[in-house]
Amino acid sequence: MAVWYRLLFFLIIVSSEKRRFHLILDVVDIKFWAPDLIDEISSTLVQKNNRSIINAYFILKKNVNKIDVNTVLDFWKVNNERRRLYNLTMDACRFLSMIHKNNLFAIFSKSFKKHTDGSFKCPLRAHHNYTLQNWYLDEEDFPNFVPEGSFLTITECVIYKKKAFRVVTRGRIVY
Repeated sequence: MAVWYRLLFFLIIVSSEKRRFHLILDVVDIKFWAPDLIDEISSTLVQKNNRSIINAYFILKKNVNKIDVNTVLDFWKVNNERRRLYNLTMDACRFLSMIHKNNLFAIFSKSFKKHTDGSFKCPLRAHHNYTLQNWYLDEEDFPNFVPEGSFLTITECVIYKKKAFRVVTRGRIVY
């Protein structure tokens, strides 16, 4: 029985260990090409309290019942070895409404929902201000070890078969 208590104690200590790495976003750049679909879109990135915080919003001109997303995440270790963590196309409406088995998507989805007002559900309404407020990725949601390096994400959103906007994010993980 004492072995089980020691094992439980060890697991509690390991799982509650504070993460030693920091996830830093250096650039968040949004470009949009569909003024007939998007009225406004904007974002700001600030560094505050050892966090990279994003505030963003967009307002659509038309109701939208489907958004296709093409997204790529590349990661470079400190030795410049590149890994493509994902390259996929998905329906953003389904992504926002489902529970994710992929740990990386689950972390992102949980954090995203925490920093929105819950209105990110399809169909998206015209003239509604969709806001992401004080959003960050919490290191405590990640595994204890994440390799040091830099990353680049490129996410393009397609609405009604038309490229509507692109979000490029550059960042790094440091210890």
